[in-house]
Amino acid sequence: HRMHGYLRMRIAQFLSVLRPQKHIVYLSRHGESTYNVEKKLGGDPGLSKAGDEYAKRLGLYAERCIQTNPHTGKKVAARLW
Repeated sequence: HRMHGYLRMRIAQFLSVLRPQKHIVYLSRHGESTYNVEKKLGGDPGLSKAGDEYAKRLGLYAERCIQTNPHTGKKVAARLW
């Protein structure tokens, strides 16, 4: 229960306001950055080629698998952040 840091607190806040119905929560790390390739920390670098490809595929996955009802094929509401 030691929640420190901005992201951890935002996740806890998001999960705590969910209604009591069943929810599926997907977590994903960011795509590989140029600093990841160079073994650097900090800053605000762009994505590497692999990171850009990951971001594109994640977007397609979200559209096909998260924002589409598998039974009806209709779009469903999803919160992506």
